[in-house]
Amino acid sequence: MVLPPMSVAKRPRIEHYPYPPIPQSNQDRLKNVAGEYNRPFKLRWIESLSLSQLGISAEVAIMRAELATAVTRENEGLIRSFHPSLASHEEVWVSESVFGPPVWVVGGPADKVEAAGQPIHFHPAHYSEYIGLSPLVFVFQYPHFGRDINPRRFLTRDDLDGIRECFPEAVGVEVLVAGFIVVLFEKRIQIKRAYERAWPIELGGLLAFFELANYSCTAAPMAAGVGVSTGSGYEHRRAGCMGLRLRLPDGSSAITTVTHGFVVNPSSSLLSQVGAWCRGFYSRIKEALMSYRPVHVEDEEVPPYLSTPDVLTNCPIGKRVWLANSHVKIGTITRTFDRPSAVRPYPAGYAHDLSLITDEALVELASPPGYPQVTEWGEYVAALEQQSVYAVCHHSYIDKWCCTTGTADGTLFKRATVVGSGYTWDKEYRTQNAFLLWHTGKEISPADGWSGSPLCLGRPQDATAKALVFQNLQRACRLGHSGQEVLIKGGFLLPAEIRKSEIESANVDGSRKFHTSPVRERSSVESYRRIVSGV
Repeated sequence: MVLPPMSVAKRPRIEHYPYPPIPQSNQDRLKNVAGEYNRPFKLRWIESLSLSQLGISAEVAIMRAELATAVTRENEGLIRSFHPSLASHEEVWVSESVFGPPVWVVGGPADKVEAAGQPIHFHPAHYSEYIGLSPLVFVFQYPHFGRDINPRRFLTRDDLDGIRECFPEAVGVEVLVAGFIVVLFEKRIQIKRAYERAWPIELGGLLAFFELANYSCTAAPMAAGVGVSTGSGYEHRRAGCMGLRLRLPDGSSAITTVTHGFVVNPSSSLLSQVGAWCRGFYSRIKEALMSYRPVHVEDEEVPPYLSTPDVLTNCPIGKRVWLANSHVKIGTITRTFDRPSAVRPYPAGYAHDLSLITDEALVELASPPGYPQVTEWGEYVAALEQQSVYAVCHHSYIDKWCCTTGTADGTLFKRATVVGSGYTWDKEYRTQNAFLLWHTGKEISPADGWSGSPLCLGRPQDATAKALVFQNLQRACRLGHSGQEVLIKGGFLLPAEIRKSEIESANVDGSRKFHTSPVRERSSVESYRRIVSGV
């Protein structure tokens, strides 16, 4: 059975959009549907077990669940019931797939990114008020796909065209590793029409959900030294993180940062625009009447966030960039890969949300002490295949970032789980983009200054790591029957030119020996006050 016609009107003609820079090896091109159809995903409900069923004490059950390093049919009930990351959830499933290893699926926010070595993913929510409006039974949409979609690969050009043909009002889609596909719309009335026309529905073997495209950029106020700011000193707003220092194909060096931190970002809500204006007006009045100044942060306490004194427009070119809460200039934005809209909300006009900072004396960047050195680019599909990933903020004050041997600064590092890929298209600009999606645990607040930080392939104990994308956006996703929300982050796939660039990562040993004596090893006898923490 196939979808009914869109309407009695003539079927819309699909026009090709420029395809995102997705390597062909990462695209889902395998025709995998045989004559007798078997669903590619199986979502198994995992029942919560009681202590009487297991015949052990609570302490033993929790210990076994936390110490488990692999999930099997024999221990999955124990882990589901007593692992701290799963025990509090009313809805827990295991999603099994022919495309890769199983994953946990929960119907609410999760504290961690995995349990017993198995990644934790999320179950999207339906709009229950619209369910029942459609007279359809389950639909298998083979005319548009001709295969089961592999969510561990990226959609092809024809796939994206097919989704736009199925849902002409859609503005994007998310393909989730757990076996779901989320079609995105700009307005609730469009979602209602989608339910009336086609629900329940499967697209390429993936259970479909409908949701609002409520993406926002992840710029937020940050601490000093790891971010870029829009001005020198202490009074300019923070704009994002420094990403990586690159040696471009033409031989020049540049530091990456987000475009959205240095341009005007219009809101889709008039109320939020008025609120932002009122907050700014209040701050200006407070400064004028009370001579209010932010608390200064000493240079010794500064890690890498960025800021600019320049007036924000819809073009970042020419903006001067400074280390936040410091008097250190990083450089000037001389190139961008985006054309941000001055009137439409994010991500309108963004292809990669990426700009380059250049300077005659460009600072060096390094990984935080105790973490891998980022040396090269990784394959996107490696993250979709559930290899370990993490987000990290690089720093520039490499000579001041010290730590006791064997320790690491956890504030600049977050473990992550990649949950799928996303795509949005702009009918006005006739562009489309692609991005990876991940979560870092139970967070509903904005990603506190991590805009522009790289998502890397690797583990904390590795000597080196591979960069994948930079954090650009986030979306509050409704989950399960509860309707609770979790914050999903995203990073646009990078231009081919950037992927061809060499990563210049300073190889600096940020550790130091711990001396029991309050003096340092030195030739002189001059007294010295020991600083226990350099962060």
